[in-house]
Order: sequence, then structure tokens, then C-alpha cells
Amino acid sequence: MMFVPVSLAFSRDGTSLYVGTSGNKICAFSRDTSTGHLDSVNCYKTSNSPRPYQVFVSVSDDGKNVYGAADSLYWYTRDSSSGALTKAGNVSLPEYAEVDGVAWAGPDLYYTHGNTNNVGRATRMSDGSLRIEPGCDINDTGRSLTYPGPLASAPDDSVVFTGKAAGSTVQSHQLFWFGRNLGSGEISYGGFAGDQTSLNSLNSLAVSSTHVYAGGADKGYTGENASSTLFWFDRQANGTVTVGGNVAGVLCDPHIFSEGNLPALTLIGSDLYAGCDYGPVFWFKAGVN
Repeated sequence: MMFVPVSLAFSRDGTSLYVGTSGNKICAFSRDTSTGHLDSVNCYKTSNSPRPYQVFVSVSDDGKNVYGAADSLYWYTRDSSSGALTKAGNVSLPEYAEVDGVAWAGPDLYYTHGNTNNVGRATRMSDGSLRIEPGCDINDTGRSLTYPGPLASAPDDSVVFTGKAAGSTVQSHQLFWFGRNLGSGEISYGGFAGDQTSLNSLNSLAVSSTHVYAGGADKGYTGENASSTLFWFDRQANGTVTVGGNVAGVLCDPHIFSEGNLPALTLIGSDLYAGCDYGPVFWFKAGVN
């Protein structure tokens, strides 16, 4: 049983698709680049834990390795011809907790996990393995990342963004950004944007050179009455981010098992695609108000 797919990643040459599931698995598929047809290749369980962890999957730029982030960080070697995976190793997180989001910037993998105020960091080594590095803890800033969620990096790798996956009437700031040292990969807290009057939760992020896009839910809605909203934030020349606006309304139909959220965003050029957890995929022209 594959469980629910929670993440997708293509190899750069387009010949392989990798799926991370809600049931501790990474599955590999070969892809016909002419027709788009997929064939199953193999699957691996990232963990033998009886708890079904969601797996965030990614592929290295050189196509040699595939990574899965769940209760630990896992890596696999990839056969360049078939796309098949071979398990290579894993590293435990400093705190035993489920990963909630990942983003690559240069050779560094950034991740959020558990009920923490941390953005973790791991560096990809020459053999494809991962080494845990110091991340960034924002406790001392007076802000809180309680229940952190999605991560995304700027196209030039200079900034890492994250949002809270759960709203709170106490901790209200929603979108956080961290400046990234292009040489060392170290990140430092930059600031936040958004407040509880406009945002309840951010479930997905996409970043362009001028904007940050976030899929989430309106404040005050839960369960079958939830309202999905697509927000955008303006990136300023000095590095700050400000709330730009939103496309409000029930874009995704509320479902008995969901709150009608937008858990998936993908930006390709000026085309922004938003996927519902139960429902359709929407298409927007990014940068056009």
C-alpha cells in the first residue's frame, strides 16, 4: 500500500519521478519523456517505525542521489539508466521529530520539524551523504515558529522562507525569512510578515525574485467551513517582505478529512499552480494583480 503521496520530485533529465508518501515510503517511477507515461521501478521504506511518517523527497542536481526527510534524513543512490534507488544511509535529527518541510539552497538542505522554533540544516557531502550543521533557533528574537511548516528558497539561494502550519491567537506572525550566507550556508533570522488578522495557516510556499506566494486558510475557519486563500508577499530591495494581497474564497472544497487548504504550490516562469488537498488544481498568472 502506497498511502497518500505528499511530495513529488523529478530528476533533472525528466526520466524519473520520485514520490514520498505518508506511509514511510519513497517510490521510484521511470518516465517516458515523449509520452509522459510512468512505470513503477521500486520502493523503499524510510523507517520501520509503526508510525506512518510523511516523507519529503528531493533529487540532487547531478542526479546521483535521492533524499527523503521524515523522522530522520535518508539518502539513496540513483541508477541513471533505470532510476532505481539503492539505500545508502541516514542521519538522525538532533531532536526526534517528524520533518514538516524541506528546501534546498546550494549544497544545503534546510528543514523544519516538530513543535520547535528551529530551521535545521544539513550539507550534502561529495559522496552524497548528509552532515548535520548548526541551524537557526529564533527563540531569542521574541518570535515563535511553533508548528513550522513549508520551506522554500529564493532563486538565488540568498534567502530561506518558512511559514507556520497552524494558526494561533497567541503566536500570530506567519511568514518568516532567513538570510543565507552564500559561502558558508549559515542562515540568520531576518524578519516576518503577516498577522493573525489575515492569516490562519500557511501550507505551501513558492518564491520568485520579486514575490513569495503562500497557500493557506483564512483566520477563524475550521473543519468543513474552512476557506482556502492564496496570499502573496512583496520582496523588497532591502530584503524585507511585506503582505501584498490575496485571492480569497473557497478555492478548495472543504472535505470531511480536510480544511479545504492549498497544500501544494509550483511556480514555473510566470505560471503559478495551486493544488487542493481534496479537489482541483488552479492556475494563476504570477505577478499579474
